[in-house]
Amino acid sequence: MDSLLSVKDLQVQFQTKKGINTAVDGISFSIEKGEILGIVGESGCGKSVSSMSILRLLGTNAKISQGSIKLGDKELLSLSEDEMCKIRGNEIAMIFQDPMTALNPIMTIGDQLIEPLVIHQGYKKKDAWKEAIEVLKKVGIAAPEKRMKEYPHQLSGGMRQRIMIAMAVSCAPKLLIADEPTTALDVTIQAQILELMLELREKMDTAIMLITHDMGVVAETADNILVLYAGKVVEYGSVKDIFNDPKRNPLINIGAGLWDTYNMVTGLLGDVLSYIRLYALGLAGGMLGGAFNDIAGMILGENPGIGSWVGFIVIAIFGHVLNLALSALGAFVHPLRLTFVEYFKNVGYEGKGEKYAPLSKRVEQ
Repeated sequence: MDSLLSVKDLQVQFQTKKGINTAVDGISFSIEKGEILGIVGESGCGKSVSSMSILRLLGTNAKISQGSIKLGDKELLSLSEDEMCKIRGNEIAMIFQDPMTALNPIMTIGDQLIEPLVIHQGYKKKDAWKEAIEVLKKVGIAAPEKRMKEYPHQLSGGMRQRIMIAMAVSCAPKLLIADEPTTALDVTIQAQILELMLELREKMDTAIMLITHDMGVVAETADNILVLYAGKVVEYGSVKDIFNDPKRNPLINIGAGLWDTYNMVTGLLGDVLSYIRLYALGLAGGMLGGAFNDIAGMILGENPGIGSWVGFIVIAIFGHVLNLALSALGAFVHPLRLTFVEYFKNVGYEGKGEKYAPLSKRVEQ
């Protein structure tokens, strides 16, 4: 099978005041259709330079001194700039690290989304606008018609990243390069963005080149891994081989082990905190009941009259009814939280879009 993308013996050099600096030194890899390749390594190891080389978007002080980059049977390094413009955003698209700097601050989201559709797909502006709305729906943007008229600064970080993904996949590219797509996002949004990319891979059969320094993300999402260090390839193989073969780079295995340990420890701490919270709620209920008893006793006093007895009864009944109601609410809410938030989330449950109607009779199709 011919590879979708084939990079062989790529070398990229930068001209600096101190002389020639080789940022990428003879790396080789390939990506098949529908494959996710994770490229990992420390900052400055050549991950982003490699991706920019594929798109030929390097700075003026950079030069691809040797190597070959093929998209199918097309040698990208021999194409003219006009020919590369037809490939960028159309056959190869990129999601940049910071959507706030990648998006044009003085253009609406709609104008930026329709641009590649008009240029690469030949859409008229009216049709491109409708298509852009559909793409926003695919990436989970609520109220897409409204978002089309807004500017980047009006959106949250997670929403801006979804916009970047929508722009990247609008022309159904063969290859999607994602350069640190979850950087500076909170953990929940990171998970949503990664899940979205996996869904797009399944639906569109798009190959993804995922650049990151997060070994945990690569272990969960990638098919193959390319590990770079100082511009050179130190590991290249399947996720299973790289993470499980003890003969390979020990630093990678240590990182994977630390990640697994972190997940195990945080999971145990989460379970302990859940039980402590339930214990605290029970203890609080007992203390609250005791407090109402003390207040009622103080009202009754040593020589109670009719008014004291009325106050005693009112406080005692009101207090204990309130306490029982709070306990019942806790007994109802916490099992629901444990079931739907923790259990279904952790076992990978996926709903089928069926209407929730627990009291209605189920009719088998």
